[in-house]
Amino acid sequence: MLGPAPSLKQTATLCWCVAFVLLAVPLGVAAFDQDQATFDADFANFYILGKILNEYPHDQLYDYNLQRSMAEQVHPLTEGEYGPLTYPPAVAIAFQPFAKLPYRAAYKIWLLITMTVYVWAVVTLGQSLFPERGALRSLLLCFSLAFFPFVIETLMNGQLSAIGFFALSMAIRDDRRQRPLACGIWLAVCLYKPTLLIWVLPMLLVTRRWKALAGFFAGAAVFLFLTTAIAGVQAWHGYLSLLRYFGSSTEIRSALRLSKYVDITAFTRLLTKCAPRAALAVFFVAALPLAAVLGRRWSQNRNHELVWATAISATLVVNVYTPIYDATLVVIGIMLTISGLWRNATPNNRSWLLILVFAIFIAPWECAAIAVATRVQVMTLLFTALGIMQYRGLGRFDSKSGASLVAK
Repeated sequence: MLGPAPSLKQTATLCWCVAFVLLAVPLGVAAFDQDQATFDADFANFYILGKILNEYPHDQLYDYNLQRSMAEQVHPLTEGEYGPLTYPPAVAIAFQPFAKLPYRAAYKIWLLITMTVYVWAVVTLGQSLFPERGALRSLLLCFSLAFFPFVIETLMNGQLSAIGFFALSMAIRDDRRQRPLACGIWLAVCLYKPTLLIWVLPMLLVTRRWKALAGFFAGAAVFLFLTTAIAGVQAWHGYLSLLRYFGSSTEIRSALRLSKYVDITAFTRLLTKCAPRAALAVFFVAALPLAAVLGRRWSQNRNHELVWATAISATLVVNVYTPIYDATLVVIGIMLTISGLWRNATPNNRSWLLILVFAIFIAPWECAAIAVATRVQVMTLLFTALGIMQYRGLGRFDSKSGASLVAK
């Protein structure tokens, strides 16, 4: 009576039209309107790191008082105050060219770079996972671009998550192409934020990807050498000192907006109002058995898509620091899950996967408000549900039959 269901191509076309009208036009105007006052954006943090490195002795790079005063000069906040910048010296080096430009111009250039690397990553990974499914790749790209953690928290906020997203996507692509050294080198790019690798590196170890690990350590060595050669040893001293201060300062850690984080420590603190150290204990209580369970499945499995997917889901949830903008990585996990599960899934399982993906897409737009009202971060629960689905999918493949579904 209602007619046939729309095809995947028709669905993708409709989604692109809606996304363009509701997101692309208003956000594009907001970002590039010369007359509009610049809104608060995390980009100011990275901009002033480059500015300090350009204008001050390198041993002052992690002087918190200097960071805060310069950030207020560059872009005074409308509310709150700037916290300590716990990014390694390599980030400051990367933003030195931006810091030589006016803040507004630098921000616009960073928007273009972020959009470019993100689209490149989604398209490249999509071509690797779904080489003959153009309509599906188009729909996934639309979903990816309209995903709140990307379009608002990463793109408009001027965050760095697109870099980690790009590096992980390229690593997975090269792993599928049987280029393990390149895979490991790409993962070394994520050292700008080591928490992104908290489960990926153990996965490489358990699955005996020795060449990928060799590539990672080679890339890490180059990363450390170049950073030290440019910023100096004193910059590393300041960085480590600031990390210790950040980790030990109850005042700073208590000031975090927990409603904007999805990791288990933030979830625990938000729900129970416990101290940061108690939440850290919860992390270890969850991480140790999870490592044993995942390690056993990873070592016995050859469904590479789901192995990577479970590592990414674990990274998002069982971690000590996962702000909402890093939740962008779930897009990779969803693409891998569809690739690894869809063909052999029952209609019921496919329906549940679609419902879960839809919930993950919709929930971030209101998850912070819900967390403030209920003290529950729904994104943590949704990512956990996705991880459980991926883990159960791994259980259907043993070391003899678990070759990649896409490869068959």
